[in-house]
Amino acid sequence: MKTKYFILLFLTIPLFVKAQNIVATYKVSQDIFGSWQQFEKKKIATLESKGFFYKKANEYLYFEKPSYLSQYPNGQIELKPFNYNVQICMDSVQRLSYVNMDSLVRIYRAHAVGTGKVDFNFKQRFPIDYFEWEFFNETKDVNGLKCQKAQLKIKGNLQWVVWFAPSIPTQAGIRNIIGLPGLVVSAEHIPINAKYELLSYTIGTEINDQIFEPKEFSQPYSNMPDLKKGAGLNGEKSKIQKQAEISNQ
Repeated sequence: MKTKYFILLFLTIPLFVKAQNIVATYKVSQDIFGSWQQFEKKKIATLESKGFFYKKANEYLYFEKPSYLSQYPNGQIELKPFNYNVQICMDSVQRLSYVNMDSLVRIYRAHAVGTGKVDFNFKQRFPIDYFEWEFFNETKDVNGLKCQKAQLKIKGNLQWVVWFAPSIPTQAGIRNIIGLPGLVVSAEHIPINAKYELLSYTIGTEINDQIFEPKEFSQPYSNMPDLKKGAGLNGEKSKIQKQAEISNQ
């Protein structure tokens, strides 16, 4: 049995939650698939990274540092016997995203494969009730945290399956997740075959404001059209929105 809520509910979160600092790290595993000759699509590699999450007041920052760069110096996974390769992202900082729940603005880094470097960001406003999560009655304990299950669909396509901890209130999370009322403990991002597992977290840690101003954000911005209720979830996306969505995968 499931119940659908809106981000609007989070306006009732006590004010002390806003002031609660959180620092968390994640194990990130992304399965890479390929198909060649007569073979069906099959997994050819798993890329591992470490994710870093920061929350201070109503500001949120997330990024990943890949562990595989030295393993694939050419920026691609090569299957030499089949003359087949898949290009992968080689940036030392990846999936960089920032969310401000006061100004309702999100900033995220373009994501590109190959050895070329990304040098621009996307900036976009969103309504507080834009993302509609489905919350399930299912609960389970994960490393001592009681977690609840949630999922997000966009235009009928499943995007996220998440287990989060309501006892650690948040309004945003990993990878531009917005609207979950608790810290992400375990998650699966369906479109890119990626899994996220919480490694560690601390509450009340002092966080320097400069954390939310990474050097990557000093590079140019591309201002995206504002997200509008009903336009992005069910309506047709513009060409630039589709481009940004692909870059943010």
